[in-house]
Amino acid sequence: MPVEFDFGESEPLLTASKQNSTKIPASKRTTVKLAASI
Repeated sequence: MPVEFDFGESEPLLTASKQNSTKIPASKRTTVKLAASI
């Protein structure tokens, strides 16, 4: 669980920061959903 969460938040956050800050919330929501599913 921790590995998945870390990976999901690290990757999208960095990509979002470089491309758009609006993608950060969307990525965080997906990460939470993934963690909840697992």
